[in-house]
Amino acid sequence: MTDRTDEPNQLYETEEREKEREEERALFARYIEDPTPLNEERIVEKFKPLVYRIVHKFKYQPDQFDDLVQVGSYGLLLAVRRFDLEYNYRFSTYAWQTIQGEIQRYFRDKTWAINVPRDLKERSLKVFNAVNELNAASEQEPTVADIAGKTGFSEEQVLEAMELGSAYHPQSFKDNERESDISFSMSDDGSAVTSHDLSNTKRSIFWESILSNLTETESRVVKLYFFEQKTQKEIADILVTSQMNVSRLTRKALGKLRGMLAPEDLENLAM
Repeated sequence: MTDRTDEPNQLYETEEREKEREEERALFARYIEDPTPLNEERIVEKFKPLVYRIVHKFKYQPDQFDDLVQVGSYGLLLAVRRFDLEYNYRFSTYAWQTIQGEIQRYFRDKTWAINVPRDLKERSLKVFNAVNELNAASEQEPTVADIAGKTGFSEEQVLEAMELGSAYHPQSFKDNERESDISFSMSDDGSAVTSHDLSNTKRSIFWESILSNLTETESRVVKLYFFEQKTQKEIADILVTSQMNVSRLTRKALGKLRGMLAPEDLENLAM
């Protein structure tokens, strides 16, 4: 039974949240109507604490702090410029994803040369270039077999380059990056939760609505690959299909998502 003495506090908290929402909408309405540097700066300053909160979710060296704040601030600026009042969620939820994605990209840039074997790095770059050439020559998405034929690699080597190499190269294979914006989401109290806890957060409502635009199979592939961190081989086994088909389904799903997500969000999901 609810303690009646708590009701005034609950009412006050609800009113405060509504007041914050109205202030937020007013800020963005003013910015959309008059997108001056001053109005933009007002929003950035209001949400700057969010950058620090996200930075502290990562493990970093002391000398990286200033760089991370700068990178996170850039992500915040991108979020401000991309946000739409028609979205049915708070700006902080949207910004969290973009800020975190920029920070993750920073770490990927820093770790590529250290963690990725030289041959895999070179192979992934060749595969990336081959994909671009094949896309330019045909309107159809190239298959793994097409890429293998173009590069001279085996299909298994192509899949490895796409799956492993992309995790360390933010400018290549954006359709296959595993370390993504959605590996963390913001819970009601502003704390971070892992993607495995996504269904328990309000953020899950956003992703469920987005993924509902995909076919059942496409949605399942996206969830298995990005949320549950399954390999393409594991997904192929689960769906009783080939790795090649999993790769095609992933690219097709991400192609659809491009029309529904901001470029920075998709890049980091692909992010």
